[in-house]
Amino acid sequence: MSGTILVLPEAFNLESYDLRSNIREYPRMLSDLQQVSEDFDIVIVAGLIIPSPTHHEKPYSSAYLIDANGAELMCHKMLQDSQGPYRPCQTGCDGHNAVKYLNVALCCLVCMDAYERHAPAQQERLRLLKEKMDKLTEVEYRLMCVPAHIEENQPNFWGIPNSYRIVANASNRPEFPKSPGSSVEYMDEQPSPVIRVPDHSPCIGLHPLRPEGS
Repeated sequence: MSGTILVLPEAFNLESYDLRSNIREYPRMLSDLQQVSEDFDIVIVAGLIIPSPTHHEKPYSSAYLIDANGAELMCHKMLQDSQGPYRPCQTGCDGHNAVKYLNVALCCLVCMDAYERHAPAQQERLRLLKEKMDKLTEVEYRLMCVPAHIEENQPNFWGIPNSYRIVANASNRPEFPKSPGSSVEYMDEQPSPVIRVPDHSPCIGLHPLRPEGS
């Protein structure tokens, strides 16, 4: 697993994904994941719902890039699914989205923000995200990470050409038999077949950060 990027689902720090979830659970999640990253020499992209310091408002559903040196906020979820205990982001949702990390160009969208059917409502956001990814050069891999919680629907996902799309779905469990599960797919002019993560396995997507033998 050393030298690997690990993608974790949306709301990974919550035991359940619903409006009644206790968002104060696991307050040390970021620092704990940072320690895991250091112990196993991996980089983690995690979907987390972390309370705001004041607790006066619901927090955002966000994606973080975590390694042994710290945690960086990638993006906030913009769309509201009326299920999770979060508030949708209105502006400034992609401050550190689309970055170069070692030999990887990396961006994130949280769950339904990556649905193809919602692309028109986010046209400018997605255009800028693709533009930022295209400007990242001297990389071996281009990854679009989608921390998700999808119980039953079978969405088509928006994608960036010539990149891998990694969907890490929290509902890849026996109690959600209609869930699309987790998947890895390479996006080009003729997309490759979707590689499904085996049923009921941990809900992660994996991709190497370094070339073999490095």
